[in-house]
Amino acid sequence: DLLFACHRNGFQVNLDEQVKQPLSPKSPKSCWQHYFQNRHVVTVVQRPQISGECLCAVLRNLSEHGVNIVKIQRLSVHKLAALQITVNLPGDLEGSEDFSSQLLGLARTLGADIAFQKDDVDRWMRRLIVFDMDSTLIQQEVIDELAKIAGVGEEVKALTEAAMRGELNFYESLKARVQLLKGHHAEDLFRQVKQNLVFTPGAKKLCSTLKKLGYKMAVISGGFLPVAQEVQRELGLDYAFANTLEVDEKTGLLTGSTCGPVVTPQRKRALLAMIANVEGCEVQQTIAVGDGANDIPMLNTAGLGIAFCAKPKVQAATEFHINHQDLTSVLFLIGLSEHATERLAG
Repeated sequence: DLLFACHRNGFQVNLDEQVKQPLSPKSPKSCWQHYFQNRHVVTVVQRPQISGECLCAVLRNLSEHGVNIVKIQRLSVHKLAALQITVNLPGDLEGSEDFSSQLLGLARTLGADIAFQKDDVDRWMRRLIVFDMDSTLIQQEVIDELAKIAGVGEEVKALTEAAMRGELNFYESLKARVQLLKGHHAEDLFRQVKQNLVFTPGAKKLCSTLKKLGYKMAVISGGFLPVAQEVQRELGLDYAFANTLEVDEKTGLLTGSTCGPVVTPQRKRALLAMIANVEGCEVQQTIAVGDGANDIPMLNTAGLGIAFCAKPKVQAATEFHINHQDLTSVLFLIGLSEHATERLAG
């Protein structure tokens, strides 16, 4: 069967006869019950498809550490772009940060996304997902789009990029950017931005799939509420939290200030916990997805925190990464195959 499949796909395979080795005596560690201990899953995603170099490197790394492969499952349908490898670890690797760091290093070197998770009930009990908005659900930074229309694009963009890299205090940078919008008509600005929203590839498919699975979904943004509410409407989200720009009631012009609580990094984390509490689930049952330094507390609090095409500081501070511009990869990290997704859509 192997030879036939390889021939059909244009591969040439040579089989070498190995010298038979005597079987080692049976021990508790070789007993089949131990296959169900220390179970983990290694998820490998590489688009458009997993290269032979990538697959070899991952399998070699597992072999060198004495990791037993229990099962290999293909998650993608049309191309071999995603695999889930179920493994059980030797006792000395349980909780080893060095092993998971090596897998992350492979991911960076090979241009793949590799996630290493414990295969326990928590993976199947998640009920809530929260998203950052700018450069996560949508491909723009809303404050930059507002600034372009207001004619102060370059000044605001420089402040935004520094804030997302973690070089500026988020609150102070927001205050400075908002001040530059003073005197412009709020309704006109937001109408133009909402008309030109560009959703990240996979955002709509991801949200529609999770909704069918019964997930509650929220956007928690350091951007602005009118746009967050538009994203909520388009994607069918349950909650939307963002900053509110103060508007002069008589003129409809922006005052250059915000009103109400500012969505700081700490408030993002608090809102995640609050929504989980309202929905009656544990924080461990949540997923968070974001790209900026202001998302780090939220990502590290959630049961599964995913840095999506994130800045280097965010990647260094988080365990799970997606570096391909396709949000449907989130589904692979929760163990859902494309085949299952297509059945849900059907």
